Amino acid sequence: MNTNKAPAYKHLVLLGGGHSHVSVIKSFGMKPVPGVAVTVVCRDVHTPYSGMLPGLIAGHYGFDEAHIDLDKLCAFSQINFIHDEVVGLDPITQKLKFRGRPDLAYDVLSINTGSSPDVNSVPGAKEFAVPVKPINSFLDHWNKLESRLENTDKSVTVAVVGAGAGGIELLLSVQNRINDSLIADGKNPSLVNYKLLVSGDELLPTHNAGVRKCFKQKLTERGVQTDYMSRVGEVKSNGLVLENGSFIEADEILWVTSAAAPAWPKLSGLDVDDRGFIKVNDKLQTLSFPNIFAAGDVAAVVNHPREKAGVFAVRQGPPLMANLRGFLLGDELKDFKPQKTFLGLISTGDKYAVASWGPLAFSGAWVWRWKDKIDRKFMNLYSVLEPMRIPAVEIAPTVLGSHKTPDPMRCNGCAAKVGSGVLTKVMRQLRDSHPALFPALSGDDAAVLNVPKEKSLIQSVDFFRSFIGDPFTFGKIAANHCLNDLYAMGVQPHSALAIVALEPASNERQEDELKAALSGALEVFTPLGVLLAGGHTAEFSEPGLGFTVNGFANESQIIPKQGLKSGDDLVLTKALGTGILLAGQMRLATKGRWIEEALQSMMLSNHTASEVFFEHEAESCTDITGFGLLGHLLEMIGENDDIAVEINMNALRELSGVKHLLAQGIASSLAASNNEALNSVDVSKIVSPEMIPLLTDPQTAGGLLGAVKAEKTLRLISALQNKGYDKAHCVGRVVERNPGDQAIKLI
Repeated sequence: MNTNKAPAYKHLVLLGGGHSHVSVIKSFGMKPVPGVAVTVVCRDVHTPYSGMLPGLIAGHYGFDEAHIDLDKLCAFSQINFIHDEVVGLDPITQKLKFRGRPDLAYDVLSINTGSSPDVNSVPGAKEFAVPVKPINSFLDHWNKLESRLENTDKSVTVAVVGAGAGGIELLLSVQNRINDSLIADGKNPSLVNYKLLVSGDELLPTHNAGVRKCFKQKLTERGVQTDYMSRVGEVKSNGLVLENGSFIEADEILWVTSAAAPAWPKLSGLDVDDRGFIKVNDKLQTLSFPNIFAAGDVAAVVNHPREKAGVFAVRQGPPLMANLRGFLLGDELKDFKPQKTFLGLISTGDKYAVASWGPLAFSGAWVWRWKDKIDRKFMNLYSVLEPMRIPAVEIAPTVLGSHKTPDPMRCNGCAAKVGSGVLTKVMRQLRDSHPALFPALSGDDAAVLNVPKEKSLIQSVDFFRSFIGDPFTFGKIAANHCLNDLYAMGVQPHSALAIVALEPASNERQEDELKAALSGALEVFTPLGVLLAGGHTAEFSEPGLGFTVNGFANESQIIPKQGLKSGDDLVLTKALGTGILLAGQMRLATKGRWIEEALQSMMLSNHTASEVFFEHEAESCTDITGFGLLGHLLEMIGENDDIAVEINMNALRELSGVKHLLAQGIASSLAASNNEALNSVDVSKIVSPEMIPLLTDPQTAGGLLGAVKAEKTLRLISALQNKGYDKAHCVGRVVERNPGDQAIKLI
């Protein structure tokens, strides 16, 4: 982590993870602009590279070879990453809008969200055809389609609508993959028929005659039926109705027609062309708002119209990066000058490709190898990354704006508190949206809580530094984590006090961060009716969040931590491994999809699990957090020398990617201290020693570990899984301890 960075006074938001933005992300990581916070917002964690999509479909590349891991790239660049989808933009207030989270304010915005085939202009296309973009959505459908085609025992027809490079590449790649699979299974490849529908009288209308000739020959050789002058008028579940009235039967319809723009840019008031794409000038600035830039398919460079292709988005990356940097620093912006002639490389699905350069065309297996080398070189720029440190430098006057020059020695103690205006403003905004969860803002420095008669006040506190650049998601996780101690006791939470650490920044930036974090927490508190009674904020070099949480209960109804009895089974509600995954993320070794699964696990509340344990008369319960499974299990055993616990190592469940990281020797920094618990463990019968580090891995917002009588275990696990805890499992059992035995045995 770079703890020597300057306070943030401007916010650059990169919307979308397209080909132009990946170079911008890495550039701002290699050379940040002091005083500028950068956030990437994308609906995908892994952004696909269009140049390798046909090879992925054909079976020549694996998923990771053809995708850029945005989470990893942002971690490398020390840039915030928000995994969500934007549904609107207010360029006047300079805020992005989401469906289920607070608006995101920006000072400078860049849009690189791509495009999708037009499925709205043809009736039935949206319902019955599969668009090739967004690519990740297509890949989800492709996996199902591939399975259906591979397992077919009758004739099937696949129709591809669109005769540009994308449509032909996709068709030939699908055919190559399915033919290989059918032959491997001893089936006849001719079971699957392929049709290409061409709206005009020529394939590849934007390419030269030599390229068109090569592909006409290739399609004939591969037995693809090509139907010219076949403009589709309607799509049905069993085929296509052409504008001339004829009908073409098809079992699967892939839609690769001309690109369509998303609706929200026009609705947001951006100047768009007649197809809805954002108009930009030669500097890639929108015509309507100079602080908003756009590139790639979603943009239309008014002075240089081009077809929608990945090659142009890639080439717009460096000038976009230079102009975003220049705009922030007040430098003169430069014109983007696209090539008049560019190299086109189109694959045929079978490690063969066709190249074009102006009027020239050439083809062969060597062209595919050339294309493969170019594609891999591009991908390596954004996948082969090493952690780095970046020193802070002087903040430019254009970034500082009207703010005072920051004091190089930020105060500590009470002087490190965030300004009262920031806290008051945010708390009033949140109270307006959640009035039932906020006591009246009386100005007092302490919350007044009335303890019901014959009830005890149960209180817990926890706090930790943020490990992700999305304060809203972190707020959810922190709230879940802090409530876990109450859940483990079977106590209903009542109220909370927030403890917030914010990075030094402008008041506006701190307001946004604070509101996002507390809004995330309120997503957890609201369904429970938990009051957010107040809190404390302070400035630190890194953001953090915690809560003091309160609950009321009859002491006789509290589930004890130390109530284990011989014969009990131990049930854990979640998989293990969050510490290992987060440690791997800091080392750029954890894949984004693994982190996404871990975040989903951390955002899963244990509230319902607590109720299920109570209903099944759990005799003991704790939550698995910082001390790991072993450390918290030893707390449950306590000083009771009459019992021991057997952990079934084969029964443990770990999050995706954990075994891969363990094999690399990656562990959390707290694991070394937690390993002291191994002194109380008998490992003489263990058969999986490589998984021992999982037992001492510190968990964030981990699962509940409860003990129940053995005859209730199956019913308990079934009830938990029915309530959404699909990873709930029995990890071991409580047994009698013989003199001299260790407290825990691994079997």
